[in-house]
Amino acid sequence: MKVLHAPVNIANQATALRDAWRSQGDEAEVWTSTEPAFGYASDKIVPPPATPRELVEILDSVIADGFDVVHFHFAQTFSHPALGLPVGWDVDYLRAAGVKVIYGFHGTEVRDASLEMSLDRWSYYHFGAPHRPQRVVREAADQARVRAHAMTVSNPATHDHVPDATYLPLCLNIEALEPSTQQRERPVIAHAPSKRAIKGTDVILAAFDELAAAGVEFEVDLIEGVTNAEALERMRNADIVVEKVLGAGWGVTAIEAMALGRPVVSRVADRGRGDHADCPIVDIDPDTLVSTLTALIGDRERRLALGKQGRAFAESTHSLAATAPRLAHLYSDTPDQPERHDAPGPVVLAHLEAVRKERDAALIQAREARDTAAASVAASAAAVHREQSAHDEQVQQLQDQIARLKQSLATAAEHRTLTYRIKRRVRKTLRRT
Repeated sequence: MKVLHAPVNIANQATALRDAWRSQGDEAEVWTSTEPAFGYASDKIVPPPATPRELVEILDSVIADGFDVVHFHFAQTFSHPALGLPVGWDVDYLRAAGVKVIYGFHGTEVRDASLEMSLDRWSYYHFGAPHRPQRVVREAADQARVRAHAMTVSNPATHDHVPDATYLPLCLNIEALEPSTQQRERPVIAHAPSKRAIKGTDVILAAFDELAAAGVEFEVDLIEGVTNAEALERMRNADIVVEKVLGAGWGVTAIEAMALGRPVVSRVADRGRGDHADCPIVDIDPDTLVSTLTALIGDRERRLALGKQGRAFAESTHSLAATAPRLAHLYSDTPDQPERHDAPGPVVLAHLEAVRKERDAALIQAREARDTAAASVAASAAAVHREQSAHDEQVQQLQDQIARLKQSLATAAEHRTLTYRIKRRVRKTLRRT
């Protein structure tokens, strides 16, 4: 069975799942729409299609290359709204050709912020982390329910948002990481946030400041903006890794740290732990972070023990060997598919051309209506301008008339004053005589 992971590589999960599938002798590839972040791998860069025809060419290449399963990640597929096609059209196309479709959810793309905040007082949404509109996250899960053969979540806490999904634990090539047993008396504490708001980095840095002010001896390594390879090397050199202080469950950073034999501190919570009662991550929240770190810094033996437990847990839960049989079950435990056949390219393209013509005609009509409305607005504005100019001219004329009347009144007043003075002087003269 040949599997394709696309079109994004979130937290390197597409690559890890590819490697898990390959580890048992099967074929798998990763296709991404852009170069993955942090130096993660991609077998093929497939830019987002600019037209429906380009989308069909991508889908036909998937089918022609013999992929039996397409495992989409982060609620994204090859299509996008700008193409003007119905939502999920590309998924239906693949299914019509006999390809199994899996939707892999990793968190925020299906996480309802209002529900999450009601379930968790330490949700990062309480601290201002950005979230997707409720309509968008619900639609992502609903589309998968309608079209996918199976859905997966990589965090037990995400089951609260997609309860009908299969839990597929995060995967990592544990064997490629050499664990360290180093534990200094003056420990180095590493924190490697990919997104500060979601990890609670501000809270973590404030806790470090509080510890330093209290005289606790330690060093900090804040790992940001580097490749995954550099981040791994720096975590291996640390003595403690603080993954996050908000949210529930744990992510790839925690797994990498455990694989490296590093004790991990993170906000797990019961709903994020799921059935992993043996998970050795030290569970904290913003209220307990300082006291927990104080105790851990002062207990070198416990740090050594947690490092060994973490490596064992990572191997048994998140390794390629642990993941491969889960994928085999996931990909095979789906409804029977119709007999595989060539993609109905010519028929579909004819339909797409008709859709495109209808859309173009609608666009022309919309533009004509827009231009007509703009002309009407311009004419109305010109008429208003003319009326305003006429009004201003009338006002100016009235102001000129008022000025002339005032001048006339002032002149008449002067005349009256002069006449009065002459008459008064004449009367005085007459009296004297």
